[in-house]
Amino acid sequence: MNRNILQLRRHMLQAALLLGFLLASQTALAADSSRIYTSLTGAQLLQIMQDEGYSASLDKDGDIRWKLQGCNCLILFFDDNASIQFYYAVTGTDVTLERINAWNAGKRYSRTYLDEENDPCLELDLDLTGGISGARIVDFLRTCKQSLDKWEKEVIS
Repeated sequence: MNRNILQLRRHMLQAALLLGFLLASQTALAADSSRIYTSLTGAQLLQIMQDEGYSASLDKDGDIRWKLQGCNCLILFFDDNASIQFYYAVTGTDVTLERINAWNAGKRYSRTYLDEENDPCLELDLDLTGGISGARIVDFLRTCKQSLDKWEKEVIS
């Protein structure tokens, strides 16, 4: 009987330790997603993107090359890494200013324009001044993806 009680106690102790470990892990994960960023390096953003399953890499300038829906996009860093910008441009299109203006009139979080070679560009900015959460960064990445998809249909097609 004593042996059974000792085994039961051992199993209860192991279960309690496992439960404590699991709770500590969940707390660490929750804390990471709510971490406040006032600046962001290329390596930090790349890790967040890879954790979200995106295909991206750092270029020699420290900017991010993001393969998104078959498109080669960039994320550029400004203001001592206190702001980032999603950037994508297309060459060889016949996009009109009417389509460009329609996009800009109907969208709040992105802008499009014709660059000096008359190629259409899409940009979205994220300002980290004052601090933003990791969850907000993930939301920004989703917004970039959704905007690119809509932009290709509404402006480029």
